[in-house]
Amino acid sequence: MLGPSLNVAHLAVATSGAAVMIALGFLPRPSRSTLLWSSVFVIAMASAYGSIAAEEYDSVPLWLVSMAVFLPAPLVVWSGLRALRGVRRTYVWVAPVVAVIAASVLLATVGSGPGFHVVARTVVLICALSNVLVLRELMRRPSGARGVGLPLIVASAMWIVLGVVGAIASVLGLTQNYAMLTQSNAVAIIVYLICALASLLLLTREEDRPQRTRGAETFAARWTDRLRRAAVGGERTWSVLDLRLDDVDQLRAAAGETGFDRIAERFDRAVREAFPAEADLASPTPGRMLVLLARTPASIRACVRRLSDDLAVVDLDAPLLVQLSVTVGMARVEQVGYELDALLADAEADIALAESDGAEPVSQY
Repeated sequence: MLGPSLNVAHLAVATSGAAVMIALGFLPRPSRSTLLWSSVFVIAMASAYGSIAAEEYDSVPLWLVSMAVFLPAPLVVWSGLRALRGVRRTYVWVAPVVAVIAASVLLATVGSGPGFHVVARTVVLICALSNVLVLRELMRRPSGARGVGLPLIVASAMWIVLGVVGAIASVLGLTQNYAMLTQSNAVAIIVYLICALASLLLLTREEDRPQRTRGAETFAARWTDRLRRAAVGGERTWSVLDLRLDDVDQLRAAAGETGFDRIAERFDRAVREAFPAEADLASPTPGRMLVLLARTPASIRACVRRLSDDLAVVDLDAPLLVQLSVTVGMARVEQVGYELDALLADAEADIALAESDGAEPVSQY
């Protein structure tokens, strides 16, 4: 067994992790992914209490069950990552099935001498290899967004290495190192919980991003209705603007996901301040804003210049001390018509033309 010090450390990390994940992850952003990730720390807490009870009553079977309960935890993390990605099948049932099988195998072979060590290490290895699924899911993320998962990537890789080393040691008959390897696995679990908490809390921020998609659907319906009414009234001053931060990939890579979110928030705020209150705004993705308004080209040009000047001022509190710039595409109903899709496509084409020509953000119209 682990000993009082490791048991107490395991319990402290698991309990505080459960409290933090629930308070800062699940409660502010309730979803399938945050619920699953919170359950990881609850399971770890139950495992820690079981280990302490096993130490107190000198019960090896109870300790084995306590360990078997937590070993499939990476599968729960994996299910949460799939839920975050929007996959319908998260395979939540796999983790409890693996836990029951692992506990049954360990209890059936306990006391069988050296053979038990091999079986135990094989079980640990199989559960450790489940981290491959976590790594695969994290690597699906865009290259600029993988930074938030880095602690979890490192911890998962470490767990795999320890599982392989333990299995090799058992196969080679190095049973005298069993206690040391068991304690090293316990330390790995503690490190894993800390790293998982850091990454999963950052990943919960992505729960807000599906709301942008839903918001995009809402603005499309709203704008279509406004343009239809403008067409009936013969109003020809309406325009659609597509505003995009320049060098988004470079900003995300340099500032990290959290830092880029702050930059995108500043951009959103600057757009709202630069355009009149009657302008209808939408933000389909971070670093991009769409504007629908009824103003003359000269008035729109003044708003864009005001936005450009605001972004050019270096924000000393920003994660990167750089001047931001924006590329603007504009489509006017008197040239394109009142169909929203056509206006958005024309504004996007205007951006592509400006980027190919190297034009300044306010010089293409």
